[in-house]
Amino acid sequence: MLARWVWVFVGMVVALDPEAVPSFRRQTGLECTARHVSRPELTTVGRNFKLNGYTLGDGPLLPIAGMIQASYTKTKDTTPAARFPRDDSLVLQQTSIFLSGKISEHFGVFSQYTYDGRAHHAAIDNTEFRFADSIGSGDQRIVYGATLHNTPTLQDVWNTTLAFRFPFSSSPVAITSNDAPLIDGGLAQEVVGLGGYVWWHKTVCAEVSAYRNASRIFRWLSEGTDTSTPALSGYSPFWRLAISRDWDEGRQSAMLGTFGAVFDQYADPAVSTTPGDRFKDSAIDAQYQYVTDEHRVSMQTSLIHERRDDRASFPTCAAANPTPDLDEFNFKATYDYDRKYGINVATSRPTAVPIPCVTEPIPSRVAQMGAQTLVAGLRN
Repeated sequence: MLARWVWVFVGMVVALDPEAVPSFRRQTGLECTARHVSRPELTTVGRNFKLNGYTLGDGPLLPIAGMIQASYTKTKDTTPAARFPRDDSLVLQQTSIFLSGKISEHFGVFSQYTYDGRAHHAAIDNTEFRFADSIGSGDQRIVYGATLHNTPTLQDVWNTTLAFRFPFSSSPVAITSNDAPLIDGGLAQEVVGLGGYVWWHKTVCAEVSAYRNASRIFRWLSEGTDTSTPALSGYSPFWRLAISRDWDEGRQSAMLGTFGAVFDQYADPAVSTTPGDRFKDSAIDAQYQYVTDEHRVSMQTSLIHERRDDRASFPTCAAANPTPDLDEFNFKATYDYDRKYGINVATSRPTAVPIPCVTEPIPSRVAQMGAQTLVAGLRN
């Protein structure tokens, strides 16, 4: 039977001096609040900084930073027989080291190496290398560049996609739904993506990328711990198109966009000679921000549709329903006052067509149809 989970998370975070990656602050001379609404959500200034390849300003003398995250989770146990590992205890979520900043006039990097305190494993985390250049000036400027990264949507500059979408961090031991479109975390730190982009007149941003397995010379970009993730077959295309506008002297901005990908996966990562499954993901998304020193409002929403072809994993079920669909709706609203106090309210709700039979083993990626509602905030 498919499980359906609904859960609410309420959290408090102490942030006396909000920071993103301090090396970027040292490089640009700007306060982190100029680039971020709340970390890691980018403002207009932050998006400009990233699209220009992390190269604005002088290169940092010491482009190294660190981060430690810990959490305490208490789960209400409604079934006495069930016990959740590390529940009701303080958990070291992760310890990360960042090596990020300007490398040359047109080349920069954002890289993260993380020790997982729950799995007791250290590996590379979100990492991106970016080249950028431009022609023209002012509002007529055209920025173009290339990006090499190891997580789909890590390269995106809006907080409507997986890599930097709310919740920015959550407990690693809490109960969550694991059913989501493949583009929404299913390939994080397991692939390598290479793409090119154009940012035209600060209005239109277009990107085309391709993903393949992070193997051979790119193996170092892979976390290398999730052996259950099926391997990609060949190269998987990704596209992104966004139309944005800033007004009110940059205090307000809005974006309307679309993105998507087509992933072909082998049902068994150890067997590459048999037919695989296909996942066609497409999405529409939007964002609005109002940013001043005293008041900050930010809203993001996205609707992702996934068309699945599970003929390899579920040959019997696929005969009855060859293309089951999955839809995921996401919405987040943020209000910050005086750059010190804030609240986030968000919801993420996946809905799927039920699998027509249960006579075959069900992989984890489709084992649970879930809904989750998140309320997090009261940052002080």
